[in-house]
This record gives sequence, C-alpha cells and structure tokens, in this order.
Amino acid sequence: MIAEDRYLKRLAHQPSRQDMFEKVQILKAEGRNIRGIALEMGVNWRTARKWVHAPKKKPGPRPGFSLVRLLLSINIWRAPPQVQTS
Repeated sequence: MIAEDRYLKRLAHQPSRQDMFEKVQILKAEGRNIRGIALEMGVNWRTARKWVHAPKKKPGPRPGFSLVRLLLSINIWRAPPQVQTS
C-alpha cells in the first residue's frame, strides 16, 4: 500500500529528524538566530522557527494518529455483511 510505504519511510527518518530537532535547540541556546540556524541545518526558516519554539519533546506523528486503526476501519468497512444462520 502506498500509505503504508509513506508511513514506514517517515519512521525510518524519525531518528535523523530527532537529531536535527535537538541540534536546533542547542544552536538556539548558543544564541543563534532562526535564519542562521536554518542556513546551517539546511531547512526552511519556518521549520527552524517551529522547532525553536516547540516544547522540549521530539517531533513525531500527530497524537492519536494510528495507521493500524485506519487500515482496520477500511477493512471493516469493506467486509461483506455476515449472514446469520439458524
């Protein structure tokens, strides 16, 4: 499935995103401005600003988002109705 592939790719990049987030926090603590951080890290200035102002937690998938729940709901929706036999 395409959605599952995208989800797995995102999970594969998660550690590197976490490292970048932590480095942005370190650079900001050193007194760097957002533009300088963005140039050094190779990210858009909006991304750098978002990470600078974020709480001290790792960026990740939206809370409550579950690919498994989504896939199960699609399969349940597509499942044929069960006929009861007496």
